[in-house]
Amino acid sequence: MPTLLVALDGSSFADASLPVAVGLARRLRADLLLVSVLETDPWRYATGGAPFADSRLEDEHAAEWRTAVRRYLDGAAARIAMLTNAPVVQTRILTGPVADAIVGCATAVNAAMLVVTTHGRGGPSRAWLGSVADALIRLSPVPVVAVRPADAPPSLHALPEWQLRRVLVPLDGSPHSECILGPVRALLDESTECVLMRAVSPLHPMLRAVATGSEYERDLAEQRVIVTSYLSRIEGTLQHEGMAVSHCAHEEFDPPRAICECADSLGVDLIALATRGRGPVGRLLLGSVADKVLRTTNRPVLLARMTDTPASGT
Repeated sequence: MPTLLVALDGSSFADASLPVAVGLARRLRADLLLVSVLETDPWRYATGGAPFADSRLEDEHAAEWRTAVRRYLDGAAARIAMLTNAPVVQTRILTGPVADAIVGCATAVNAAMLVVTTHGRGGPSRAWLGSVADALIRLSPVPVVAVRPADAPPSLHALPEWQLRRVLVPLDGSPHSECILGPVRALLDESTECVLMRAVSPLHPMLRAVATGSEYERDLAEQRVIVTSYLSRIEGTLQHEGMAVSHCAHEEFDPPRAICECADSLGVDLIALATRGRGPVGRLLLGSVADKVLRTTNRPVLLARMTDTPASGT
């Protein structure tokens, strides 16, 4: 039985990931493992980081913190258990640096996916993503589903339903971007439509200013042919596998904007795309397109790291 790991931080807004996690668990016939991290020295926050003089007092604060985390996880598990066709739920308290502890747990349990909550957009700053969610997206050994909370946290007593009916899969024409098709395949059934998309990029505004009308239209027509041919090839492969697939060649110079506009117009439930993976340059490897989509969309985003080996079967 596959396992979905759900990282929770104890806040009500973190619970926004629970409906999505339940919906994905039902689709994958997976168990849920809810985890929260008991940081190494959380009880020292009240002292500005200074250690307690009395080690017994420190132990008492540690016990109180663990009890609070346990109560929170048990409450989340109980809310899920009240749902119809609820997945099996387990809970676990981790210790250590937050991102490292969660990534280590995902590896240890061979998780199929990791579900996390991001912290909502806030202007040009990317601080909304949160250092933990950012690190998990970059470092996770498994695909990550990032969920941005609504302005109001979900009810404390009942979780809203989330169903996967339509998935938008942006591709850029490269075999590496098709790595996302593996995780997407696992989520599809006869009730879910997969919409492949690639942006048709008109001439850059600076080039358009010097191009004639016929040159502009010729370039745009060539782009449409290339994009449509590419998407039709992938679509045919997936249809041969029995999937409900369509494609969308969205005309927009900016790919992230094209993805979000297409997602809104089609009313998709999930956006799935590949990221650049991890490496020494850190967060820049999240990829500008994936990063901008995360900062813009209000829909869950499934992110899978590109591999050195292109996706097969496409």
